[in-house]
Amino acid sequence: MKPSVARIVHYVLPNGAHRPAIITCVPLISECPDQVNLQVFLDGGNDDVPANQGTTWVRGARYDETGMVGNSWHWPERIDNENPSRV
Repeated sequence: MKPSVARIVHYVLPNGAHRPAIITCVPLISECPDQVNLQVFLDGGNDDVPANQGTTWVRGARYDETGMVGNSWHWPERIDNENPSRV
């Protein structure tokens, strides 16, 4: 899949936690085709941010298929409805 504006992805915080994000821009940089700008939705006190600052902008986030690299994004994991563990 190719990233495009308004797609929902997962952003990996520096501490490894995953948060939902919306792609706001896909820069036209040929050297970094999977680099995007994101609006990340934080989890308030769980992310050590004030309640009125529940989102943050991230520019130039790079794609990481493993979903383990901090400050990166990846496509949401698929969930099997028959088996709630991650697929």
